[in-house]
Amino acid sequence: MSDETITIDDRVKTMLKDKDWTFAELQNMTSVVEGFADAIYAELSAKEKLDLVWEDIGQEFYSIASTKLKESVANAVKAELTTAKINFNKKEDNTNEVSESSVGGKSSKTRTTDEKKSSKNKK
Repeated sequence: MSDETITIDDRVKTMLKDKDWTFAELQNMTSVVEGFADAIYAELSAKEKLDLVWEDIGQEFYSIASTKLKESVANAVKAELTTAKINFNKKEDNTNEVSESSVGGKSSKTRTTDEKKSSKNKK
């Protein structure tokens, strides 16, 4: 049923018209409904099946996914913090700081920040 213009109602009407029904067959409504539902389900794409139930399970799905994600983040943070060293004494050297040469250090005398590519480097 990947053609989005065909609704479930349209498909049921088509299935009813495609067969010559006896009164006895239609009296067993449970059997008819189950047969139609199984046939339509088999024709639905995975996205259509998800769309069909998303309104009912969407919030629960979000809640479960969010909980799992929070657990993973908490475990990763905990693992990092168990080996972290915290220094409250500002007089001691802080080894977690970024090195002076990478940020805020002296500029390179051989390269400027606004240098342009040499024509020798172009291919």
